[in-house]
Amino acid sequence: MEKRISSLLSLSLFLLLLISALTYCSAKSVSDILGLQSIERTTSQAERLIRQLNLIPKDAEPVDEQSLTADVPKIVEKRFTFPNLIDTNGVSVEDLGHHAGYYKLEHSHAARMFYFFFESRGNKSDDPVVIWLTGGPGCSSELALFYENGPFKIADNMSLVLNEYGWDKASNLIYVDQPTGTGFSYTSDKRDLRHDETGVSDDLYDFLQAFFQKHPQFVNNDFFITGESYAGHYIPAFAARVHQGNKAKEGIHINLKGFAIGNGLTDPAIQYKAYTDYALDMGLINESQQKSINKILPTCELAIKLCGNLLVLNFLFIVQIKLIAGNINHYDIRIQCKGQLCYDFSNMDKFLNQRKVRDALGVGDIEFVSCSPTVYQGMLMDWMRNLEVGIPTLLEDGIQLLVYAGEYDLICNWLGNSRWVEAMEWSGHQEYVASPKVPFVVDGAEAGVLKSYGPLSFLKVHNAGHMVPMDQPKAALEMLKRWTGGKLAEAEGRAEIMYMGNPSPVSLLDSCTAIKQALQTRAQIIVNGSHKDIYPISRLISFFSLSGTPIGLDYSCRLFNQIDKPNVFIWNTMIRGHSRSESPQESCLFFQIYDRPRNFLIAFYSTVDKLDYARQLLDECCNRDLVSFNTMISGYARGGRPNEALRLFNEMRGSGIHPDEYTIVALLSACSWVGAQKISKQIHSLAYKNLNFNETSVLLKTALVDMYAKCGLMEMAHLVFSKMGMRKSIEAWSAMISGYVRSGELDMAQELFNQMEERDLVCWTAMICGYCQMGKYKEALELFKEMEKFGIKPDEVTLATVISAFNIFHEVPRKSRTVFLFNAIISALAQHGLGNTAIDIFLEMESDGLRPDEITVIAILSACSHTGLIEEGTKLFDSMLMVHGITPENEHYCCMVDLFGRSGRLKEAYEFIQKMPTDNDPIIWRSFMGACRIHGNVEMGEIAGKRLLELDPDHGARYVLLFNMFSNANRWEDARTVRKVMDERNPEAT
Repeated sequence: MEKRISSLLSLSLFLLLLISALTYCSAKSVSDILGLQSIERTTSQAERLIRQLNLIPKDAEPVDEQSLTADVPKIVEKRFTFPNLIDTNGVSVEDLGHHAGYYKLEHSHAARMFYFFFESRGNKSDDPVVIWLTGGPGCSSELALFYENGPFKIADNMSLVLNEYGWDKASNLIYVDQPTGTGFSYTSDKRDLRHDETGVSDDLYDFLQAFFQKHPQFVNNDFFITGESYAGHYIPAFAARVHQGNKAKEGIHINLKGFAIGNGLTDPAIQYKAYTDYALDMGLINESQQKSINKILPTCELAIKLCGNLLVLNFLFIVQIKLIAGNINHYDIRIQCKGQLCYDFSNMDKFLNQRKVRDALGVGDIEFVSCSPTVYQGMLMDWMRNLEVGIPTLLEDGIQLLVYAGEYDLICNWLGNSRWVEAMEWSGHQEYVASPKVPFVVDGAEAGVLKSYGPLSFLKVHNAGHMVPMDQPKAALEMLKRWTGGKLAEAEGRAEIMYMGNPSPVSLLDSCTAIKQALQTRAQIIVNGSHKDIYPISRLISFFSLSGTPIGLDYSCRLFNQIDKPNVFIWNTMIRGHSRSESPQESCLFFQIYDRPRNFLIAFYSTVDKLDYARQLLDECCNRDLVSFNTMISGYARGGRPNEALRLFNEMRGSGIHPDEYTIVALLSACSWVGAQKISKQIHSLAYKNLNFNETSVLLKTALVDMYAKCGLMEMAHLVFSKMGMRKSIEAWSAMISGYVRSGELDMAQELFNQMEERDLVCWTAMICGYCQMGKYKEALELFKEMEKFGIKPDEVTLATVISAFNIFHEVPRKSRTVFLFNAIISALAQHGLGNTAIDIFLEMESDGLRPDEITVIAILSACSHTGLIEEGTKLFDSMLMVHGITPENEHYCCMVDLFGRSGRLKEAYEFIQKMPTDNDPIIWRSFMGACRIHGNVEMGEIAGKRLLELDPDHGARYVLLFNMFSNANRWEDARTVRKVMDERNPEAT
């Protein structure tokens, strides 16, 4: 009976999921999804939505964009005291330093952000500045202010008492109502609704700039970002934005030291899978119920792929668990839900709606929205984003991260949070995973369990639910004090955190400006015994490698050679350091040595026109890095899918990963596919103005010339080309010539062609193509003959161009015809499947008295292979030595294997290989294996694959071909064996 009910429940929830997903996905625009189009439909609906978004306050006229540009302060702030404040412990309310104000959002149409600022009750000048962000998304900061860690608590009689454990006792505390439409924040323009972390973090960064202008006395104080719940999305993006602004010197330097996430949603893909494990561990469900609920996982993942939102996903898991466990509070499983938010926060709404409170704050009649459904809906497409991806960069730069979670929270439980923290790849990953768990002791009692290494700490808080500062206020305040003071893990005695009360060598390294100082720090690391830890050594390598000096690079190599198993960060650092040195080619050596299987597979699938497979690999990666993004963007650009390349670039930047030179080159290539002139110029501007790329970069300038030429912007192409001076690459010359040819300016192309000291095949092909386009076929063939004198071999593009001059081939005098010219025509005909015509030309060549060479035979065999002329090809091969005096080489044998293989005569192909003088050419076996795969002969394909691995065990593509062949034949055990061998050998990505 229980099983039947569970099945029915699963079915009903499955249908609900699909209906919800499809309904959501069927919306045609963001306005449809959010219901904002109803603003034009009915007045009553408009008023309701406007109230939800806090649009157009009752006491103010709508604010237009023009008024925002007027000469008005960015921040309007007032010092205030709350009415009914009692029990101040003898502190004058005037001395408390409480402020409230509005910030005019810089990058908005009409938005105002409301905030509170409470100066520290301790040492204002030395205590850190801490900003708190509440999640939701769409819930106001007043929830934390009055119920968690703010200066006050609200009594039932609407009076306020000072909070003994308010975080303002140890910090200068800021609360912000964000995103726009939350709390007292408002706008008169629906376009100000935020939909992702870029908009949210930009708003908060702009606010901080204005805040520190208003309060310059706090600029030098340490700064920390904190928050909980959905702020697990906001906080990493905000921290990355502040760090980015500091590096780019955008405005006031913000002294960012760390960020803390409490019971947050940061990496949903990992966290939501922990729901049933947590519920099982806590006795909410049994094992059979867990298995039943887990059956909806594939459906949930399908919904995420379709719509990318977590709304139905949370609903499914939480509702199923609660149907079994009863009316538990999913924020604290020890108690039951009360009210809409599962807690009774009604006193807050009553208090803030009092006229005297509104007057004290200066908010007038602006409606207070504790949790906005419109803001919540606006962020739906942001739910499933993984915000962990930008955190490793912050850790490597010494920014502290504390992740803490109450043990009784279900919805953002400690288990899921600990899993994403442990899965995160950074230079101290292995050491963090191996680090011990130690008690977090407050007043002699264990308040939690702590695990930490370097700048990363995770704290499981005892006897607390989703809102740790509310459930365990004393422990939460002590946590804040120790963490902001650099003493959170002091009891562990870890060398990199504290050294007998003195700053650690790693922290000293942050202030180093010279090699000599870094060497002194290295000496301290050795003295303290922490040279065996990878984290401090990786920081030293980073400093030396990126110092921009030969001696620094030399020191980094010495340290590198002492590490048995360098991690990802160290490899990338060494590659970056060498790429910036006087010998950048050495960076390629490091890259070739360190080739991770994931990026190799993405590269492989990109090069064999399996872009969807490559993208699936990228999307499934828990920790996507710059290399994987660059590989995929380049694959899209090469594969003629420029729009996907541009979209992926935006996704990459949204993940907090900054592009490098190779990213820009790939993007420019993508733009050239679609002739995206405007976007191309924006990328050009991004490369030079925002990313500070080297003006002398030949690679980047060559890509710019090529892009502008392909977009038909020859003036821009010429401008960049001329600025290259004597450093013009041959690729840049070729791009200019090809551009002039495409634009019909053959004279300009010829002028550049004549100026070139060294010409490559592209230049020759471009000019030949130009002559053919202008109907000058004789000149094209003459130029082709001239190319022969320089020893340049034509490729498929050249041959395709030459074939257009085939009609006037017979007008060329017989004495002017050469073997080279015949070979070119035959090869061109072969490439286009004109085998019979190619044989006719070959016979004409013989009648002219010209003796064919080995290239001629390859061309004819290729023509026979492409058109299925097996008998003719076999006859020619047999006559090579006896008639024409040509000894067959590997290339000829390969053509014969291809001839048999294409037609499906695999047995004859295998027998031919067996009769060859030697069978040790990987190319021949690869051709045979490809034919076996096409014709579905797994047995012979296995023979070819194993022989290939014997001959070329370091070639990664061989493994992938064999793996795919076994997989397609459902021989999964064999496929796993191949994958295991591949992982063990770590072959090259070629």
